[in-house]
Amino acid sequence: MSKTRDEWIKWFTSDQEIQNYHVGDDTVEFRGYVLCVEGTCYVRTTYDPRTPLFKMYASNGKSQIIKITFWGKNATKWSPMVSERSIIRIQCAKAGVFNNQWRGSVVPTASTELTIQANSVLIFEAEKFLDITTVNPVPVVYEEVLLKDIAAHEDKEIKVQGWIKVPFRQVTYGGGSRGCGTIVDHEWRIRVIVRLFTDNPKLVLGTRASVSGVYTSNEGSSLTCDNIKNVEIMPEENILSEDELFTMGFITPKRKIEDSTDEPSTKRSPFDE
Repeated sequence: MSKTRDEWIKWFTSDQEIQNYHVGDDTVEFRGYVLCVEGTCYVRTTYDPRTPLFKMYASNGKSQIIKITFWGKNATKWSPMVSERSIIRIQCAKAGVFNNQWRGSVVPTASTELTIQANSVLIFEAEKFLDITTVNPVPVVYEEVLLKDIAAHEDKEIKVQGWIKVPFRQVTYGGGSRGCGTIVDHEWRIRVIVRLFTDNPKLVLGTRASVSGVYTSNEGSSLTCDNIKNVEIMPEENILSEDELFTMGFITPKRKIEDSTDEPSTKRSPFDE
């Protein structure tokens, strides 16, 4: 049965319990939601020179934010199932002292961090934990732009129309998950990323859609939107056939070229203890 936001917060682990996690306890339970996914990196350990390390931050909806780490096979096993705003229940995690060396984009408030073990159990609820919406929210004004012109609107909130050439699906990225699809308009195409993805079976191949989001080129040119509701069907338009789509969408707006490295760093893991 669906719960309200307040009911979920009541169900989440209390501040008092999190503040009293005992370092070394490997039977810790946590209930909350995924606040931020930092993804997977590879670190050098005595166990493996390229040990996967997946990191995320979770909140109890009150005052506590806690870092949760997944090492080795646990990172590979669980990371594809994790997405931002997922409501999660963790059983048999191990509490440890918060390691400031791996501090990321989110500042935890909890003095401990949790490590997922081989016997840990993670249960994901079907619902997402959404932000509070105000009675009269300030509407976001998206500038309507032709797909072929989006490269001139870097980091801007824009609205683009196109036909769905690659239907939206959940994909794994950086150890987490999100939605991804492609829209086209004549010879132009753009990849669309959906941060909080839920499947919409009406968004079929060839559907004309209006997508509201932010264009960036740092991931190979993409239009990123918050959730699938930002992909709206245009019912007055005909659905194109696969043959009609075949000759469309072969040019992607130019992207910036940025240097990147994938060298493993040297860090300590639970395997080194």
